This record gives sequence, C-alpha cells and structure tokens, in this order.
Amino acid sequence: MPNLCDFNNVNDKMQQGIDVANTVEFNCNSYLYLNSIFKRFKSELKKNSNFLEFLECSQISRLFDEFFKKSLKYNTKNIRLCSIKGGDILIIKCPSIFASYHFIVVAVNIEKTRVSIIQSYGNFKKFHKIDMSFDEFVVLLTTLDSFKIENKSFDESYPEMIEVEEKLYGVNHKKYIEHLERHRDSLENSVNESEGDEEFEDSDPQENSYIERAVALDIPPDIYENLEYQYGINQIKLEISVYRVKNEFKTDLCKENVRVGKKKSKGKGTLKCKRKIKRKNRTKKEKYRKSY
Repeated sequence: MPNLCDFNNVNDKMQQGIDVANTVEFNCNSYLYLNSIFKRFKSELKKNSNFLEFLECSQISRLFDEFFKKSLKYNTKNIRLCSIKGGDILIIKCPSIFASYHFIVVAVNIEKTRVSIIQSYGNFKKFHKIDMSFDEFVVLLTTLDSFKIENKSFDESYPEMIEVEEKLYGVNHKKYIEHLERHRDSLENSVNESEGDEEFEDSDPQENSYIERAVALDIPPDIYENLEYQYGINQIKLEISVYRVKNEFKTDLCKENVRVGKKKSKGKGTLKCKRKIKRKNRTKKEKYRKSY
C-alpha cells in the first residue's frame, strides 16, 4: 500500500479502515455496497473508539479511493456534475466557507433518486453519513459549482454557503464558529502559515469596516477576519471523480437496461449535459448555453 499520509498513526488508521471494508461482501449495487461498508464501520466504532480516529475528510476520501482502486472492480475518471449516473460512487472535492476544501464520498442509487453522503469534518464532526434525495443533492452541488470568489464577496457568499454546508456537510455554522473560537490559536497559526513571509498590514479598526461586517453576520471579528482572508485565497473548484463497476462484475440487477421502473429524476436540480454541435459555417449570432 502506498504511503497515504506522512503520519504513521494516521496511515495505520487508514489501513485499518481498508481492512474492515474488505470484510464486506462485494455488491455491484454501489449504493447498497457503500451503505453496508458504512454500517460495518459504525459497528467497528462501537467496539473500538480509536477506529478512524484523527482521520479528516481528505484521509477518509483517500481511504475509499485506495479501497476502490485496489479492488480492481471499478473504472474511474473525472466527470462533470451533469454526467452523474445511477449506481455511481463519487469522491468530490468541494469548496467550503470554513476551510480551503472539503471531501465527500457519495453513493447514488440505481434509480438516481437517492444519495448517501459519507464524510468527516475533522475533529468538529467526525465520521458520519447524510441521506437525501438526488434532486436536492444536485441543487446543493450546483451552488458549490458556482462558488467562485471573483464573483462574490465573502459577505455575499457566507449566508448561501452556510446553508449548503449544513445540508451537505452536516455543519451547523453557529456551532462551528464556537469551535473556531475554542481553537482560535490554531486558526491564527494556519493563516500565518498560508501567508508565508507576507505580513498583514496593521489597520485601525476605525479605518475599516470588517468589524461592522462581522457583527452583521454574527461572527466574532477576529474569526471573521481570518475566514474572509481564507476565502480570498481559496482557489478550490468542484472536482468530481466517479467509480463505476466494471461490466464483468455486474449482475443483471445492476445493469442499466434492466432497471426496475427506470425512474428518472425530474426535479429542478437535474442537469443534462448539452452537446456542442460543430458547424463549419457557424454564424456569430449562434449561442451555446454553458453546461456544468
């Protein structure tokens, strides 16, 4: 197994997770399979509170990435939001208003009506799962897909993003602000490290409006200042990796052409990839919608 992390104890925790996942019988129905693995992990946690300890979102995602690749039962590639299919397992690198990024591991049911989202949000919210409709999931991801700092200020993005993070990540913003207050020193050190040799220009609070802006968002001014700075340097865009069961490992019940009912999601969040038709004599008046 490759070295997944610099810290041996975290590497060991990740390997333990892979070993436990290997005890779950393979199911070509990825939605049922990932939920079975989650159930086995929760069972292990009841017996051993140290299981998965210290693993943050990036390590949880790498644990599953390594597990799926080692199984040799999946094809994997990067896709756009509109290319998600029923039966997919997704590892998604997401923007965050509270961090540089966040990873989630998602299973889509075969009918493409439900998703299960497995993740960890550091020591604040440890290993957990959120279930929701596929349509709601797509709506939330669409918001994240449009998360570009050049388009909106921190103050504009914060109310929208905290709603997304609460639903998609399970992070209550008020509780997380309290968490940041308890870990104020580590937050400041993180910002200082990201600055490198650069220094903030000291400014008189009366000469800027960040305190007033912080009060308006109900965030302690020093926490607000750090979050706004982190937001300003955040270059993370939505990245989706898909894991699809290889045809030779599918049973009839997992094949697209025999899906019971062939249910299709019709909610507003459902996206379709629009084909770009190439024309040699395209006029300037022709317009093409931008798809995700």
